[in-house]
Amino acid sequence: MEWIVKADKDTPRPRLFGHDFEGPLTPRSSTIPTRYSLHAWICKNNPSGLFFEWNPEVKCPYPGAPG
Repeated sequence: MEWIVKADKDTPRPRLFGHDFEGPLTPRSSTIPTRYSLHAWICKNNPSGLFFEWNPEVKCPYPGAPG
């Protein structure tokens, strides 16, 4: 799961469940704005932690993504 908050120059870093969102993150495409995000691994255990962005046990087909 991923929560996303659109970021602009006046957007403070969001916080949820005691965790700061990552970012601001730059757009991957023209349809995705600059944003803050927070991931939660709810269907698969993440040995790096429930709210860590990347899971070392999951392979992603997205070019440039870890794994």
